[in-house]
Amino acid sequence: MYDLDYPTNTWKLDGGLGFTFPSGTLLSTGKVMLVVGFDPATNSVALAAFQNKYGIPDGVSILGPFEGRLDNHADQVALFRPDTPQQSPHPDAGFVPYILVEQVSYRDTAPWPPSADGGGDSLQRINAAEYGNDPVNWKTEPPTAGRPNTMTTPLIHVEVVSLTDTSVTLSWNTVAGRTYRVQFKSDLSEPSWTDLAGDVTGDAATATKVDGSITGASQRFYRIVIFE
Repeated sequence: MYDLDYPTNTWKLDGGLGFTFPSGTLLSTGKVMLVVGFDPATNSVALAAFQNKYGIPDGVSILGPFEGRLDNHADQVALFRPDTPQQSPHPDAGFVPYILVEQVSYRDTAPWPPSADGGGDSLQRINAAEYGNDPVNWKTEPPTAGRPNTMTTPLIHVEVVSLTDTSVTLSWNTVAGRTYRVQFKSDLSEPSWTDLAGDVTGDAATATKVDGSITGASQRFYRIVIFE
């Protein structure tokens, strides 16, 4: 995310929010990078809460903080890369022009999908190879920060198929190829969810998971996080 010949000239985000990528930042083909509103290098509490809330996979780069805030009704996000600096004897020698790589100007009205307007869903690009600033190339789905955009996922039905004093076995319907993570809380007022060790990849119509750590627990709440 920088000019190899001029490493201090880096890519940047502009529009409703602003962020300049640090020199040396690399993003491999097919990988994902997140830019957040806090500094993940200094705010470990916010980082842990963010990773837990969205189930961020290990190895995903998280940078920040960005400046500004995207408007809920309409705004623009643009990605720029640096061009070669102007050279002498040009009167603007040293000036670094920037080239627009991608730009999206969204709204909360048609033809943009409306359910991302305060309903908890996120705007997700349908085809990365197609033109980005086109509402027909966007859909709304639950947030998938750090993971590939989702396809429509069937509603998950979770059942307790076995319960003893020391363990509980959960069962739920799956989609082949999707990865599922079981998380739990002892009280819904707790600030974060705890992962049940060992993700499950769907290879049949249903999946099961045993929680063998319930000894002494008076209650426990579970949720299923889906990964692509």
